[in-house]
Amino acid sequence: MRKVTKPPVLLNGCRVEQFAIRDRSIKFRGHGLLFSDDREVGPVPRLALARDKNEEVVLLHCDARWQVLGISGGHATVREAKRAAERFYTGISKRWIPTGYTKTDARHALDRVAGPKKCAVCLRSPYDVDAMVEMKKRKLAICDECIRELYGLLSSASDV
Repeated sequence: MRKVTKPPVLLNGCRVEQFAIRDRSIKFRGHGLLFSDDREVGPVPRLALARDKNEEVVLLHCDARWQVLGISGGHATVREAKRAAERFYTGISKRWIPTGYTKTDARHALDRVAGPKKCAVCLRSPYDVDAMVEMKKRKLAICDECIRELYGLLSSASDV
């Protein structure tokens, strides 16, 4: 029996909760259901269920090395995402394996990827906000939320 290689903790910035390895006995029925860069994503050997930063469940379609080829998602629950996977691959529902990765594992992985870059005001990492603005000369980064708050403070101060 071949060794099953678990996916990394994060795929596309999402925490992987479960994965499935597809062999030839699991037939692909998803023609016309998933596209990436205007190209159809056909049958893939690996699938992963992961949570994005909004805690929605996404179905990641991956190659043999866990490179993401396509994403379908925005599912409210893992059960809903598994039903979507079953539409692509009949019989895949019996193949799901829990990863055992925790939110802490994901946070450590995100911190490794982000490096030292954090908002100078609130100390959030780039993965905790929608956007981060860097001022390279000052070696400073500020997140979109702090910028909005500072703008509001400046606007109200100028009204006085």
